[in-house]
Amino acid sequence: MANGLASAKFRQYPMLFWGADWMLRVAAAFLAVAPLMGCHGIYEPGIEQCENDLLGDLKAPTTYRRVKAETLIFDADMVRSINQAAKKDGTVEANLDPASGYLSVNIEYDASNPLGVPIRDTRECKFALVNGKPDYSHVIDH
Repeated sequence: MANGLASAKFRQYPMLFWGADWMLRVAAAFLAVAPLMGCHGIYEPGIEQCENDLLGDLKAPTTYRRVKAETLIFDADMVRSINQAAKKDGTVEANLDPASGYLSVNIEYDASNPLGVPIRDTRECKFALVNGKPDYSHVIDH
């Protein structure tokens, strides 16, 4: 009976059993991960530039519909690590410039091919970082 009572109280008041520090841990974990969750409002120009390049390559650009867009910053240290791993592995050409890093924009989209068949595909565009900020004047790679 006491076990059933404790279980019912747990469902009503979980903080009584986990303690207040549990909520602080959850909040701290969320705040640590939040900047990595693809919040790309400040990188919207990169998404727009990548979409413009993509629309120029599509055979039926009027059928384009963005499913999702993600942005990720690779700083110079990350690029150096990627190059070292690629050289060590030998399976990937290590050709990223470690001097500045880059912004990677990934767009998942739906469109139709020239025959009208719907397709889902992705496009990645890379923009060099200049003084820690993306240079949207041209795409490094797509």
